[in-house]
Amino acid sequence: MKRIFYILIFTCIYSFHSCTDKYPTDYTKDLPFGLEYNMTEHEAHTIVDSLARAGIVELYCEERNGFSYKFLHDDEEIALSASLRFYNDSLYEVDVRRNGIGKQGDGKKHYLAAIDFFKSQKINLASYKKEHDGISGKYEFDYKKYPYEISLYATDYSLYGLIMVFSNTQITDLLYKKELQFRREVRMDGESFCESIMGLSVGIYKATITDAGFLVIGVRPINNPNFDYFAQSYLEQALNAGIQIKGCFVVDIDKSTWLNGAVKGERIGKAYR
Repeated sequence: MKRIFYILIFTCIYSFHSCTDKYPTDYTKDLPFGLEYNMTEHEAHTIVDSLARAGIVELYCEERNGFSYKFLHDDEEIALSASLRFYNDSLYEVDVRRNGIGKQGDGKKHYLAAIDFFKSQKINLASYKKEHDGISGKYEFDYKKYPYEISLYATDYSLYGLIMVFSNTQITDLLYKKELQFRREVRMDGESFCESIMGLSVGIYKATITDAGFLVIGVRPINNPNFDYFAQSYLEQALNAGIQIKGCFVVDIDKSTWLNGAVKGERIGKAYR
């Protein structure tokens, strides 16, 4: 009998340890909509589907990584859009934003609405360390509980006015480092491309890819041709060559300043990806 008792105790302890390893009890309310960090896409989609069937959220054309949600704040219905992000089939970020353009002077109202949203989702902010950017004069907060973080932007001038990002900073930091490495590799390839298009015969005196990811071409304009078309042509050439850039700018080589990773000067031609 005593042996059976110890076996039961061991089983309970082992089961509890296994559960807390997979779903730590103090982290289960860190995400809204009943989601949990490290869920697979299938697990997360199962929850989103159940919310959609209950009429709580509305899917975007069967895209279960994005949906809309509405809640009441001070008798006002607020519409939010949510996006789920996965890395290696593991949920690491939920981005929630207010639909529509935020009006000026509504920063405090957006912030109070966010607090109501947290309460409605049973997200306890007491366990987080709050950091406030007082210099900006905006209602911007970061709630940190390593490695998890809730970033709240409730500003007067944001396009949305209210942005809430729930993220695992271990993954976001990893992805950021990978992106930096990718940009370094792109820049190396970009240098070769820039060298290949320069020449007096084509009227390109200098070319570079900036840190912001734009191809900048320096020319000496004569008779004011359509440099937007010129920029579009070289943007397409760069993309076809496998160079990942956001767009192409044309500047007057004699009226621009070329820095390390940036170019200052009027854009006389523009093309965007």
